[in-house]
Amino acid sequence: MFMSMMGINTFAYDIAVENADGVTIYYNFINNNELELEVTYLSYNNPSTYNGDVVIPEEIIYMNMKRKVTRIGSYAFQNSTNLTSVTIPNSITSIFEGAFKNCSNLASMNITNSIRSIGNSAFYKCTGLTVVNIPNSVTTIGSYAFYGCTSLTTLFLGENISYIYNFAFADCEKLKNVFNYSLKALSYLGGSVLYTYIDKDVFNNSLIKYARLHVPSTSINEYKSTSPWSDFGRIIAMSDMELGVENVENEKIASSTYFLFNGQQVIKPQKGLNIVKNGNKVIKVIVK
Repeated sequence: MFMSMMGINTFAYDIAVENADGVTIYYNFINNNELELEVTYLSYNNPSTYNGDVVIPEEIIYMNMKRKVTRIGSYAFQNSTNLTSVTIPNSITSIFEGAFKNCSNLASMNITNSIRSIGNSAFYKCTGLTVVNIPNSVTTIGSYAFYGCTSLTTLFLGENISYIYNFAFADCEKLKNVFNYSLKALSYLGGSVLYTYIDKDVFNNSLIKYARLHVPSTSINEYKSTSPWSDFGRIIAMSDMELGVENVENEKIASSTYFLFNGQQVIKPQKGLNIVKNGNKVIKVIVK
């Protein structure tokens, strides 16, 4: 009966369930499979649905049945300007088109190592993001995916990205450091898409001539001769990174954002080598 009413009202969801924090999250069934869900929004008339910190669960129980959350649907969080952070579970494999578009106060986002694709305009004009970590699981980054993220200073690109489409990181005017872990420099093939591809306008208006690109030492010459990577002001072998190595205790970096050396974002610093962002400073630290 509930499903029969969907066509005569403005609701955009199939079911709504509170998470452990009491935040209502809206879901759609995927391909008529009622055991698999995507996150969506409340209403076609008011897509700005979510506020504050939102933790997406890996699974929910609805009508006494477990249902797995596997993707973030198109425009799910669009225009949620009071959204500040989102925690994504490892069950999510895709972030669809416009999922976080215009979430201007979104400052914290964990793109988990289960995600394989990031859709067109997924984080379009998320002007609060300062660090973006694309894990090794991601193979495709869509057009305009991070366009206009004007506070973005540091970008980590995983080693398995095969496609980065046009304007994906355009108009990111504060971008200073890009860490690319791929041994192969994606190249622009003049519109001929074979197995890998990067559009020539990926970093358009991001002032990368003033930025540093950090790459595997064995691939530095390839990056220096391949567009658009060759447009970076400095291309540095990762073994020669101009980042200080410091011995610190956990409490001394408590207000920072942490990454493992492979680019994976973690909640707190781990024992051993970490990459730490604190304000506008990015350093390597060894935690005892």
